[in-house]
Amino acid sequence: MAGRKQKNIVDYYPFFVNEGRTSRFIDNKYGNNGIAVWVRILRELGKSENHYIHIGDKKVVLDLISICKLSRNDWWSIINDLVEFDVFDKELLDDFQVLWSLEFTESLEKVYKKRQRQPFYKSDIINYLSDDKKNKSKINSNLSSQAVTEIRQSKVKQSKVKKKLYKKDVDLEVKKRIGVKHFELLTKYEYDYPHGDKFMESLFNWLEYKKEKGKGYRAKKSITMVLNRARKYKEKDVVAAIEKAIGVGWAYFFPNGSEPTQKYGKDYDKQTW
Repeated sequence: MAGRKQKNIVDYYPFFVNEGRTSRFIDNKYGNNGIAVWVRILRELGKSENHYIHIGDKKVVLDLISICKLSRNDWWSIINDLVEFDVFDKELLDDFQVLWSLEFTESLEKVYKKRQRQPFYKSDIINYLSDDKKNKSKINSNLSSQAVTEIRQSKVKQSKVKKKLYKKDVDLEVKKRIGVKHFELLTKYEYDYPHGDKFMESLFNWLEYKKEKGKGYRAKKSITMVLNRARKYKEKDVVAAIEKAIGVGWAYFFPNGSEPTQKYGKDYDKQTW
């Protein structure tokens, strides 16, 4: 008779009553919403296999946001602050798109001691994901498939330019124009692009311009900052700001109408958006 499969989830977890610096900050900044997101994510970690959640899949993120009943921006703001306070591991989030908590895992040591084994720690997660990098099916959400299938798909009409990003017959031309690194950053993470065709064309122009200046974006976070910034303004204002910045040789663009004091040149040595 085959042995019973090992259980790598928990039915409960300890939540300590003493208030610390992190909980004070989150409570003061976000009120009940901040604490609620914190607790609900810990609950999801508890019932996730090996107590981590892979959020590289956009559907998983949407499911977590729906569980917390907040807007996308508010949810990410709380998560980012929790990362700054080391509630969730920054390296795993940045490099592997994984939510994992050292403090949470350590709180389960007594449970796993009774099971006569250790829980998954950071090095275990990195090794597992690295070993299975070629097998994308193994790097999955850890949330139940039923929860994922219940997510409602967005009915927002996709722009023609965005669709082109995912067509193989134009991939080569896009890579030539904006650079392979920019292309990979734009396509790898399935961004929720703001605005429409005009903005996407302007974004391409901006990335091409940055590449020519030798100041192309090198990380997901940099591209995310550009898109989140553009989301705050009207499409026509963002397009006009990009055209003006390229025309006068600015290192970055200002949709709010303010003007920089610095242009590309010998003294410019910062990576800006």
